[in-house]
Amino acid sequence: MIGDKRLFAGIDVGSLTAEALILDQEGNTIGSTIIRVRPRPEQSARDALDKALCSAGLAEEQISLCFSTGYGRDSISFSAKNISEISCHGRGAHYLASAVRTVIDVGGQDCKIIRVDHNGYLEDFSMNDKCAA
Repeated sequence: MIGDKRLFAGIDVGSLTAEALILDQEGNTIGSTIIRVRPRPEQSARDALDKALCSAGLAEEQISLCFSTGYGRDSISFSAKNISEISCHGRGAHYLASAVRTVIDVGGQDCKIIRVDHNGYLEDFSMNDKCAA
């Protein structure tokens, strides 16, 4: 917490990068980072969160809740909940531009086409079954 404001962390561990974002309860960005992934998803998440906390001048104890997503989301023991990147992409796109109904995600391991409703909730998705590499 900062004063009376609760703080939240989100961590995305993909196949190439790991990102961490710290938000206040109004949705303002307090700290963030992007790093190359480490050999283990848990270490990638830990390193990304530590860097985001450092950029914000915060300690982990100040975070009220942490969520994880991405390829390594199930391996992050300090996350309260993990959410599929498909759902996160849809909600995030809707948050940034509420008219969005289709999201195309070209990742390091797969590609996804995501269709969302007027509230940003998943309606349908399609993804390739083989790595493009």
